[in-house]
Amino acid sequence: MNTFFTENQKLLIGNIQIIALNHIAHSLSKMLGDEVFVKSYSEIAFDKLEDALAHYNQESFYVLGTDIKGKFSGATYLLVNQVNEKKICEKLVPANMLGHQEMRDAMLMELDNIVIASYVTKWANLADADIYGYVPSHEVLNRQAFEIKLKKLISEDDKVYFCKSHLYAFKSGIEFELYFLFDKTFVPIISGFDINNSYVGDEERPKKEMEKKKSFLQRLF
Repeated sequence: MNTFFTENQKLLIGNIQIIALNHIAHSLSKMLGDEVFVKSYSEIAFDKLEDALAHYNQESFYVLGTDIKGKFSGATYLLVNQVNEKKICEKLVPANMLGHQEMRDAMLMELDNIVIASYVTKWANLADADIYGYVPSHEVLNRQAFEIKLKKLISEDDKVYFCKSHLYAFKSGIEFELYFLFDKTFVPIISGFDINNSYVGDEERPKKEMEKKKSFLQRLF
């Protein structure tokens, strides 16, 4: 398992991730007219990538990637298989445009924009960090190609945390997987949280703001 963070820090990351993922689920619920919820969340050990992707066969799926820039850096990858792409497009794309691949791709990109906007907004608020989603990418890959892509990124020595989540739409059965990868700029953000006392990432912040962070952490732990 990744060793850049203490167990309490990993718990903190997981809790904030769940909060951010719930925010994503809320936004997707409004977009899809369905109740989207977080079905699972887990950290992934860098040497266990094959296990994390084991449930995929050799079918191709859509990979919508967005870099996170700003106070800390990372990347998100939204995975949508062909069955779920069909469900999404039938729900959101006008019937007379379903045969136009560019319209279907544009709808997936818009969905990814909703995901990343919801995610970075929540992390920015909770960590008091100025971050934003960069220009998204759109690829169609199979498991082997996606695995090669992730292994290349993970092999870079600045990567410190890797995790994934599964989101599910209650009525339609639409499913999404989200993968998150963070580099070393993530470490001082997490170290800035004093789990026992307060958020100490910026000593110049007013006392009232510090107390808000302290209250938040006390509720988590």
